[in-house]
Amino acid sequence: MFLRDELHSCSSVCQNGGECTGPTTCTCATGWSGDKCTLAVCTNSCQNNGTCTAPDNCTCATGWTNSTCETATCTNACQNGGNCTAPDTCTCVAGWSGAMCSIGERRRQQQPQQQRRQRRQQQPQQQRRQRQLQQPQQQQIQKQLQRRRRQLQQPQQQRIQKQLQPQQQRRPQQQQRRRQQAQQRRRRRPQPQPQQQRQPQPQRRRQLPQQRQQKPQQRQQKPQQRRQHQQQIVTCSGTLANQVVYTAGSNPYAVAIADVNSDNHPDIVVANNGDSNVGVFLNVGNGTFLSQTTYTTGTHPVGVVIVDVNSDSHPDLVVANSDASNVGVLLNSGSGTFLSQTTYAIGGFSPQSVAVVDVNGDNKPDIIVPNAGSQNIGVLLNSGSGTFPSQATYTTGTYSSYSLAVVDVNSDNYPDVIVVNSGSSNVGVLLNSGSGTFLSQTTYTVGSNPTGIAVADVNNDNHPDIVVTNKADYNVGVLLNSGSGTFSGQITYSTGSFSFPIAVAVADMNSDNIPDIIVADFSTSMVGILLNAGSGTFLAQTTYAAGISPQAIAVADINGDSQPDVITAGGNPNAVSVRIHC
Repeated sequence: MFLRDELHSCSSVCQNGGECTGPTTCTCATGWSGDKCTLAVCTNSCQNNGTCTAPDNCTCATGWTNSTCETATCTNACQNGGNCTAPDTCTCVAGWSGAMCSIGERRRQQQPQQQRRQRRQQQPQQQRRQRQLQQPQQQQIQKQLQRRRRQLQQPQQQRIQKQLQPQQQRRPQQQQRRRQQAQQRRRRRPQPQPQQQRQPQPQRRRQLPQQRQQKPQQRQQKPQQRRQHQQQIVTCSGTLANQVVYTAGSNPYAVAIADVNSDNHPDIVVANNGDSNVGVFLNVGNGTFLSQTTYTTGTHPVGVVIVDVNSDSHPDLVVANSDASNVGVLLNSGSGTFLSQTTYAIGGFSPQSVAVVDVNGDNKPDIIVPNAGSQNIGVLLNSGSGTFPSQATYTTGTYSSYSLAVVDVNSDNYPDVIVVNSGSSNVGVLLNSGSGTFLSQTTYTVGSNPTGIAVADVNNDNHPDIVVTNKADYNVGVLLNSGSGTFSGQITYSTGSFSFPIAVAVADMNSDNIPDIIVADFSTSMVGILLNAGSGTFLAQTTYAAGISPQAIAVADINGDSQPDVITAGGNPNAVSVRIHC
């Protein structure tokens, strides 16, 4: 017995259920190996630097999961159908980009033929009638001009023919004409007229050729007047004239209007998302614009604001760079050209727009950005010289912070922040505490996938109301201010089936001193105007063609006639569309 026990004793204890079978030998349980059964055995090898720590169980490196460490993990969920393929890295489906696949390229979606036919039938009857009448009117004017040319050419042709007639043929005709004239003189036997009475005749004869020349000119003026009248009819239908298109950079994502070169004419600035720059279109003075001048920004700019941030009386550019996760400030050199950008951290990543407003009462404009990737807003206070050294962040909703507005909604003389939480289908109101800091947001439910926002008093009660575009519901929602900075439930107004309203502005379009709603319908490539009925309710929209797939909109008087004009920017084609108010 004693010798048998010695043969089965081990110098070290067998681990994990192993059995001692010799002085230094352990027979290990399934899934373990080694002298002491301390090494785990995995049927499938651990991937991506994972370590096998138990039978068929891997301890994964940071950013990987699953039993074999094959599945990547992302701190923030990939959006819009994107797949997490590496730690904190999303592989996006077609039409989306960015760290979380939150930036849409917004190409025009192909729709069934029946839907396209339905949109064509919805075009205003007046526009179709004008196109039908345009060609016959032009043809009629051309026929009248050709007829008049023939009439003017006939006397000249007759004189040429007479000169070409043989002299022998003309002589008998002249002799016969002289005999007839002599016979007529003999019959009349006119009395000699005083010299004073014969004087007007030569003057009258000298005037006749002038009169003949004047009459054709008068007749020619009538077709010209008709042509001018015709052009006025063709170029203007309803509230807005036909659009004038200017070439922009790749995927113009945002648009802003301001006089950047101090000539008292508002200019256009767009954020060219695909080219990572901003384009400046200078106004020549009559509402037409020069070709864009571009200035480099960060990667994929999505928002631009024109504000004087360094108190030199020249408006500067503030740009939200989405993929660079910062804001860029381009100072105005003083002549409408801009210096290279200076970038500032935003306290988050993937900003989707930008606003510039003095939020702490020091008369220096501050920067506010919605950070969709980090689900917060960043507030960058102005140091006083146009620099923004630090930032504070405030939490918003899930997949939120798509766009925002900064307006005093509770009448305390401090601007508050109203943010669109696209993934949460609500808007959040962050009240200003009075020193440039903000309270936690109060949310109000809106429609599905809200994107654009405007804040203005639409019912004339001196309290700003909220207007938001509900992209997936094909409507705009209006939330009236109760007077204390709280808002009633939204009232919705349709923008048409499959319209995908994406951006909105508020302005008085019909001079009744009541603000109306102007919306950019991305899918139908239209601008819709919803006139205010007078009590904060709105009539059905009237649509006007815009550039293909408009995704940004601005309203301003660009030609100095005191009427609001509409400017849109779209990525297919890459253009800025200008429609002058009639």
